[in-house]
Parts: sequence; structure tokens; C-alpha cells
Amino acid sequence: MLMKRSETHETHIPILSSKLTSMNQLDAKYAGFIDKIEFDVTSQNISTANYKAFTGTSNLSSIEGFFKNFKANYQITFNQSNKAYICINPIRSVVTKVIIKPSSTHNVTELLYIYESLWSYFKLWNAKLRRVDLTIDIKSDFSDTSCGFKVSYKRAVSNYMSYKQTGIYFGTGEEIIKAYDRREKNPKEINFPCTRIEIQLLRKKIPTETLSDLFSVLLDNEWHLSKKNPFNKISLNNVLLCVDPDSDKYRTLFYQLKAMPFSVVKAINNKNRNFDRDYKSASKLIPNKIQPAEIFRIAIQNYLNPLIYGEKQ
Repeated sequence: MLMKRSETHETHIPILSSKLTSMNQLDAKYAGFIDKIEFDVTSQNISTANYKAFTGTSNLSSIEGFFKNFKANYQITFNQSNKAYICINPIRSVVTKVIIKPSSTHNVTELLYIYESLWSYFKLWNAKLRRVDLTIDIKSDFSDTSCGFKVSYKRAVSNYMSYKQTGIYFGTGEEIIKAYDRREKNPKEINFPCTRIEIQLLRKKIPTETLSDLFSVLLDNEWHLSKKNPFNKISLNNVLLCVDPDSDKYRTLFYQLKAMPFSVVKAINNKNRNFDRDYKSASKLIPNKIQPAEIFRIAIQNYLNPLIYGEKQ
């Protein structure tokens, strides 16, 4: 957020362990959760009977015949819910992956119930994690959040809609950091300002190979404080412009920060390594009181706490 000199930081607001929605957004400004977990089950064969049971259909004569009706990697829901899916490859007539959506569950007890229900169809205890999406929601306009967004990656790719920036992406390959405007992406579902920061971890970048080990890592405070936690590559800041509003420096920084995060603005104006000389005194970053790594730690540990105490919510 671009700040005036007299502005101060926000007071503490509770953090939810599920995504912000129109129903709960009055209760908190922040939320942290796992949005998606993918299991690799390419090598597993599924019987027609199990496939019928999984999809909740009874008119299935053969898996092969059913596959022919769909395109590659088509998603099919588990028991007609939005909490688990399978992806199929109709050419090879195989199931390629199982997807669980913790963000659609109310608590870890419900998540484990879904996970255990899937055991009848897939050997998930042997299946390796293929992708994990770690996510936080912030009740704030994307333009306000993104201008003070600092990431260790130097390069970024922006998305625009009607000349308005709606998202920005950092990283490639097995670790991708996304920040985007949820209201622009899902205007029918989100009627309040909301920025989502999502970290997609694939294969070797996932901290562990199995779900149970992943939960153990996410309950470990040392991991949350370490460089292994990708949220520690991100910081949220307010940007204070310390120069005359009528000056060229002010206008340059003001309009650039309206369209790009501070780290990108710095890279653009540092081509000759002169940013510190020309612009450092013109702007000041004031860190938010709570950072993405701490938002995610508090939220995910509250979500997973029943695993420690053996409670059912």
C-alpha cells in the first residue's frame, strides 16, 4: 500500500484456517490453508466396480468405454462433491492423479475422513505427493497489496484485464509463487477486496513424499522459520514515498507502484545499478506487522491441532 506519512499499521485481526468467503470475511482479514494436494497414482489399476463406486455412477459397463467420452486429464468428482477429484487419461485408460481440496473442508478431521474413504480405491499411503498448493488470503485490494510485495525472485510475469493488473507470477518449474485478485478472477463468488498468494510446489520442492509426513512438517515451528518454507521468500510492506509529490521521482514511482510490485519497480530502475543512488531516499518500505509466513503458520497449525490432541471438531 502507498502510505502517507501520518498513516499507521493496522491492529491485530484473527486469522482463519479456511479460505475467505463472503460469509466469513467480516470475522478476519487473513486466512491460511492448503488449497490442493495431488497424489500420483499413474501406476495403479482400478477395477470397474471401484470406479463405479468412486464416481457414484451405476451405468458404467467398462472403464475403457467410459474414458472414450472424455478429453485427456478430465476431472471427475468423488461422490459428487467438490472436495476430491480424479484425473483420467482416456487414451491410456488410466487414472493419473487423485486431488484432494483441503480448502473445501471445515477441519482436518473432515479431510482425513475423505482421505481414508479414498483408500478403498487407491493406495494413497504408497502414493507420492505430486503437487501441494500452500495459500493465504488477504482482505485487501490487489493493487494495495502488490505494490509493497517483495519476493526473492527478480523476474515476474503480470496478468492484466482491461489495462488493470490482476495478478503476478514469480518462479518457474517446481516452485511458482502467484499473487492475484480473487475478486477479478471470481466476481460471482467474491464481492469484497481479496488478494490471494499461492505457492505451487511440485515433486522435489514438496517438503515430504507422503501426506502424514507433510502434516508433521507443517506442525514444526523450525520449518516455518527456516528457508525451506517458501513463504519466507515473500514480504508484505507499505511503501512510503518521501519526495515532493510534484517531482519527477514521485510521479515515476507512484505510477509504477500502481502497476507493479516494489521488487519489480526496483529492478526496472536499477538497470545501471543506480537505484540506491537515485531512488532509495525517495521511498521507504515499512514492513507489515504480520508477514505471509506467520499468517500461514498460525492458520495451518490451528487447522492441524486436532492431530496433536486427538480431538474431533
